[in-house]
Amino acid sequence: MDIIKNLTKSISLLDEIEEEYETIPKIQSELDLRLSDVYHFIEHNHLNTSQRYRIVSLLRDLLEERRKNKTDWELLRTFKNIENKLSQKDNRKMLIAEIRKKEKLINSDYKYRVYTEEELRKFIGK
Repeated sequence: MDIIKNLTKSISLLDEIEEEYETIPKIQSELDLRLSDVYHFIEHNHLNTSQRYRIVSLLRDLLEERRKNKTDWELLRTFKNIENKLSQKDNRKMLIAEIRKKEKLINSDYKYRVYTEEELRKFIGK
């Protein structure tokens, strides 16, 4: 086993995680601004059918990217909450369990708050 190589690799990975933890809120903010621009454009412009299709495609892409970033953020926050306990071997297993639990929660089906899925499907003619 090459101790220096393994430690260097571990530290490099921790540095990457820290950098991502600091970067994700900035990315999320930028995505929120983009979404706001698109919402306002839709609000203030009359769009024909093909334009609506393209703008909805753009919205979907932005929302998917936002969801991925939000998922990454929640997983990294879970890591950061337990990070100080990683010096003990048993706590490392707990970290993995907590991250998997958080991932399962994040990836659970969306619960509609106001509309039902059926109402929205009816609205779009499906």
